[in-house]
Amino acid sequence: MRIIEGEEKITTGPRAPDDADTVRGEGWIAVRRDGGHFLEYDAGEIQSRDVSLPISAEEFDRLRVDHSQFLPIVYAHGG
Repeated sequence: MRIIEGEEKITTGPRAPDDADTVRGEGWIAVRRDGGHFLEYDAGEIQSRDVSLPISAEEFDRLRVDHSQFLPIVYAHGG
């Protein structure tokens, strides 16, 4: 984070590219590891709580094609 003339300016570096085992979104990452698929994100509660949610291969592929599927997938798993 940089402060410019009293204003907070959040800057981010370049995002790493997706690959066969990783899909990155805004504040979340879906990974294929140990023979399974997981959606990982910070639940954003008062104290940070990292969530690693097991998801299906079909849900992993949906995220790869359409990042807006993040919330529907989280809600489908009770999040």
